[in-house]
Amino acid sequence: FVNPIIDIQYFLNGTDSNGCSNIDSIGITIDVLPAITISNDTAICIGDTINISANGGVSYEWLNLDFINNTTISNPNIWPNASSTYPVKVTGGNNCFDTAEINITVNPLPTIFAGNEQNICFGDSTFLIASGSANSYSWDNGVLDGVSFQVNQTLDYILTGIDLNSCINSDTVTINSLDLPTIDAGSAQTICFGDSAQIIASGGTTYLWTPNINITDNTIENPFVFPSTDTNYFVIGTDTNGCQNNDSVSISINSLPTIVISNDTSICIGDTISINASGGIQY
Repeated sequence: FVNPIIDIQYFLNGTDSNGCSNIDSIGITIDVLPAITISNDTAICIGDTINISANGGVSYEWLNLDFINNTTISNPNIWPNASSTYPVKVTGGNNCFDTAEINITVNPLPTIFAGNEQNICFGDSTFLIASGSANSYSWDNGVLDGVSFQVNQTLDYILTGIDLNSCINSDTVTINSLDLPTIDAGSAQTICFGDSAQIIASGGTTYLWTPNINITDNTIENPFVFPSTDTNYFVIGTDTNGCQNNDSVSISINSLPTIVISNDTSICIGDTISINASGGIQY
């Protein structure tokens, strides 16, 4: 066996049993290997797809068969799920071949946690806090991390995080907007000075009436009130979700009639006199 590294001619001198000799030769021509150029070693995020390439030959054979779309072209797409090496066999026009390899580092995605689902009463405020292994975070829908915002509808909020390897991941949290209870304090009432009226609220499970004056119990749904002047009573009703709404009812006070009567008098038994009252419409 010979293994020359340059073109060379080998000569053979043969002698037979009669002592006669002759010479022959063979020429060995060295074909050059293909000059291969390949993509640089690179790092990707798990789940990404990248294009790798090899040049310098007429045919190509990628020797790693995992997560590759075509093993016989010069520039396949790959999507490895772990750090991998992709060797390639490149054959030139003279059928000589050489190999090269590309190292792919696969980085994991950052962990992202947008928080637990929240139930918020319509019009109330809440805030969201990002957490995880990312280096920076951003929320959609105009939300700023840790800054309170008003909830007016049920909505999903997406948190996106990026780490130091430029890998991106996201998580979603739902904020449910709960309807407020419909609280009814009842119809307006008019009473006479010194009388009382019962006011009745509905639509909630607990109630709080204000002002807490001239009222039997401001924490029940149906207290009696006995104001001395026209008064608006406001009620805050709370439902089973803790959501609140309010309503009011007016109590108007009618003054008592100013009564004028005859003076006290004395009469003789058997006499008849007239006594008078005025100031009202019914006696």
